[in-house]
Amino acid sequence: MGGRAVTLVFLRHGEAVGNAEGRYLGHLDVPLTERGRRQAEEAGRALAAVPVAAVYASDLARATETARRVVALRKDAPPLRVTAALRELAFGAWEGKTYAEVAASDPAHLARWYADPLAVAPPGGERLVDLLARLGLFLAYVQHRHAGQTVLVVTHGGCLRALRAFWGRPQPMASGVPEAFWAAGVAPGAWTVWPIGMREGSAYGAGQNAHGARDGVGRGEKRPRDGAVPPVCP
Repeated sequence: MGGRAVTLVFLRHGEAVGNAEGRYLGHLDVPLTERGRRQAEEAGRALAAVPVAAVYASDLARATETARRVVALRKDAPPLRVTAALRELAFGAWEGKTYAEVAASDPAHLARWYADPLAVAPPGGERLVDLLARLGLFLAYVQHRHAGQTVLVVTHGGCLRALRAFWGRPQPMASGVPEAFWAAGVAPGAWTVWPIGMREGSAYGAGQNAHGARDGVGRGEKRPRDGAVPPVCP
């Protein structure tokens, strides 16, 4: 099935309480830090001249606060809609703990998760296939609702990492895929632009460079790499 492409501007929320300490946040609802507020406003100023039909944001406070600060700097006042579909990966029992604490208390499970994040979930959390499934439904909805338009999407690092690394791979368990996930980070306050179309009923598109976030990538993250992003394969 064909269709006019949607241009999606994906923005990661600004730095949140716990990010600088290297904590798994997941579905914990924490606010932005002062630095994160500055990052949100810098992104808002940089994107102010980009016409957008709507803004979608995760319903977690760090994303909605980022989105509201971005919208406040725009003259066109696009509608802001929040959705749980854009939430960060749920880290379950690891939420609120630092990376070092989890490595010390649950090393075996952490090693399994690092080796196979698509199929292995943190204790009580989500697998990446679950995250990709809800993101795929959201993207299909946006494509049908906003065909031919540009939409700003404010979400989380894990969502952007998963989409850049896995979205549309015909064999998601192929060699090298976990490495692609860990290498696909996007810094707080950075954004990336994807044109998204429809092919055989699924959303597809092509990722571009990440922009913004002059403070650089977050702790433990690598700079994002480019890559094709064809149909969703959760």
